[in-house]
Amino acid sequence: MTTDIALWVAGILLVPAILWAIHCTVTMNKVKKDVSSLVKMSKGTNENLKENTRAIRSLTHYFKWFITETLEKDPPPPLEGGATVISGD
Repeated sequence: MTTDIALWVAGILLVPAILWAIHCTVTMNKVKKDVSSLVKMSKGTNENLKENTRAIRSLTHYFKWFITETLEKDPPPPLEGGATVISGD
């Protein structure tokens, strides 16, 4: 193979190599942008998870309190229809 043929082949292969490098650069920039947004979302998710856990614990405490208060008091008055009243006294 002569030098002229080698340079011609290298020149022919250089154009697709440059286009491939540009394509890879553009693709990697898109991936970097998407990954950055996912990282930001995951940081916010952790805070949301903590807030939801706190809310569930507060709601559980309220339910426990409500059940305790309900059971320690007299039952509500009977509904219409001839139900009998049972008094705790």
